[in-house]
Amino acid sequence: MARLLQKGVLTHLLVIALYAVLSLILTYPLITHFNTHVMGTDIWAFDEYTFIWNMWWFKHSTLDLHSNPLYSSHIFYPLGISLVLYTYNLFNALTSLPLQAFLGLPTIANLLNIFALTFSGYGTYLLLRYLLASDDAEARETTLAPTAAAFIGGLVYAFGSFHFVYAALGHYDMVGTQWIPFYTLFMVKTVREPGWRNPILAGVFASLALLGEMIFGVFLAFLTIIVAGFAGRRRVLNLEFGKRFGLILVTVLVTYFWVGIPILGEFLNTEYALEGWGHSERLLVDLFGFTKPTALHPLFGTDWTEELTMVREGTARFVDVNTVFLGWVVLIMALWAAVRYWTRTKAWAVGALTSAVLAMGPLLHINGRSTFDLDGLLVNVPLPFIVLHYIPIVRANRVPNRFSAMLMLCLAVLVGFTAMAILRRFNRRDVLLGAGGLLALLIVFEHLAVPMPLTEARVPDWYYSLAEEPGDFA
Repeated sequence: MARLLQKGVLTHLLVIALYAVLSLILTYPLITHFNTHVMGTDIWAFDEYTFIWNMWWFKHSTLDLHSNPLYSSHIFYPLGISLVLYTYNLFNALTSLPLQAFLGLPTIANLLNIFALTFSGYGTYLLLRYLLASDDAEARETTLAPTAAAFIGGLVYAFGSFHFVYAALGHYDMVGTQWIPFYTLFMVKTVREPGWRNPILAGVFASLALLGEMIFGVFLAFLTIIVAGFAGRRRVLNLEFGKRFGLILVTVLVTYFWVGIPILGEFLNTEYALEGWGHSERLLVDLFGFTKPTALHPLFGTDWTEELTMVREGTARFVDVNTVFLGWVVLIMALWAAVRYWTRTKAWAVGALTSAVLAMGPLLHINGRSTFDLDGLLVNVPLPFIVLHYIPIVRANRVPNRFSAMLMLCLAVLVGFTAMAILRRFNRRDVLLGAGGLLALLIVFEHLAVPMPLTEARVPDWYYSLAEEPGDFA
């Protein structure tokens, strides 16, 4: 028993280590500038700097000023501004507190982003190991094939092109999606198994996800509805499941109330009402974009800075940066799993289709066009995202392409089932590992984003000289 336990622990450590190494390789050349640069693009919106400032301000306000970190008088002085609905990434801010004592902010930002990619993969791996074992008796009796299949699925979610595009744009909140698969795992367990442990863990990971980005709550709600909806009436239409689901909600309330209550108060303030569509008519995925490699791909992409310039000028192929390339291998494997194992994968197939449609925004875009000429009749094709725009709170998620986080997780699960079907055919260990390695290589290759754009994050020497000037002034 002790040997089996030790072997299991070593397997998990190896999986985490592999994802970490791949995170460093696939964000090259970040590893060579780890203390001085961060992922981002210095001709875009400099969002990467805001996330560095967030960590500094959280520490400075709480430990130095002993004030509320959700408010700052340093911005719009002397009036100040509320940061409650600000894109804060409170998980990173909280985690950075002990690290700021001995590490620089750029180094901390890079560590947290590598951590996010690593555990996005590991969380998906755990989810797939559970799903494969619970749905397949053979997967329970063997270890290598389901382990390799789950690892391959984790690659899809951790190193999907959407993560790299968000990183290159400095949108670190969308890099930090690592807690979504952990929530999904324990939510699925809550649906399928009795007891209080799983709902509590689901609630904890839901809160962690919300601390990273509050709009993740929309994705968690969709995933919960879809998974529970396909679980069967006997599993969910009973008092015991109602109690377990209630425990998830209570856990979220207890662990997230210190942020959730101020957020609710701000949402009820009509001054924060979103006017118009908040650029959701642009921040979407073109139908052709799903099968077109992103501009970051070293072989199939284009010049990244030129692409951003063309998007800004309105001359690019699509109305926005192509964020969500699904991958040809990923798409084929996902479709095969959805057809071949529909009974076992229907929730994930429907989840993938739902999130793909929502990611396309309020109007269908095909190859950069949203208005189509039908024999002189100019028409637009409205999509279901329009409905979300009219739902209070939900409408705050004004960026349709962010549904890529939910989309790629569902695809990762489908890919894992197909990988399992392929790898279980091989009896020899070396052949199985070779086949798994080939699948992994193909998936990683089609989502490549090397070299990763970097932004210098060192404080210029001039500011240190300015800090030495006597007195307080601006």
